Amino acid sequence: MQFPKHEERGFYKGGFSTEQRAYQIFRSSNCMAVSAFFGSTSSLVVSYPNNTHIPQHDRLFGKQNTIMIDFLNAEMITFDNLSRSMATKTLHALKQIHKLSICHGDISDYGCDLFRNVMLLRNGEVKWIDFEHSWVDSGEEIRLDMGVVLEMWGPKGCVWNNGYAELRSCCN
Repeated sequence: MQFPKHEERGFYKGGFSTEQRAYQIFRSSNCMAVSAFFGSTSSLVVSYPNNTHIPQHDRLFGKQNTIMIDFLNAEMITFDNLSRSMATKTLHALKQIHKLSICHGDISDYGCDLFRNVMLLRNGEVKWIDFEHSWVDSGEEIRLDMGVVLEMWGPKGCVWNNGYAELRSCCN
């Protein structure tokens, strides 16, 4: 399934305004499928300690656009932690997001059908992250958003049917 292109919205073109709007909707509805949103700023100035190992060319200077969300004690989803239970939780969390008419817009994989924008928390919960390419929609694009996930993670998908071992072998 081909997901709609999101390049036309621009990468961070709005200074996190799209992501901020999504998190405000999540916060106002107490959505538990995402991190808690604490606010945003366009004036964060980053300072580095003298003994930092970050090279000069990789450092941020001047005022930065920033969103502040709850720290997730989590890890990316990998072939080693995939399960039916996680697939069910991932689908349930995305349905919560879609009920708020938010289309994620960046449900993409690493070429191995792993969604990079879902985090597995240490307590077993899953949270969707990275809403920079999201938008409000209650129609066709939300169905496409869910279709991408169902294709691999739904009851007829490879993850659900233990096909992830097969996927792992073709991606290594």
